[in-house]
Amino acid sequence: MAEYDGTVFVCGIALNIDQFLGIFERIFLIQIDAATQEARLMADDAANPPGRGVAGRQEIRDGRTVFESEMLRLGAVAIDGRSPTAVVVDEILAVVAAI
Repeated sequence: MAEYDGTVFVCGIALNIDQFLGIFERIFLIQIDAATQEARLMADDAANPPGRGVAGRQEIRDGRTVFESEMLRLGAVAIDGRSPTAVVVDEILAVVAAI
């Protein structure tokens, strides 16, 4: 990535994100509420049988607020993930364009 002369987006969750912050100009948190999270968990499980187990879903539920707090502490730009995908993308691209 360091040799590429353009914008690169890396998506995912890393438990050791603090070790990699230095290679990114910006980090984003696509933030959702509990109801949105639950709806998306159920939709994903329905679309991808057999889906996650009860313990896997609970781990995701329990970790959301901790993860969000940590990302914001690390300086992530919060984006409202309840918005339509096109709006989320436009908000991210607007921040990137301002860099």
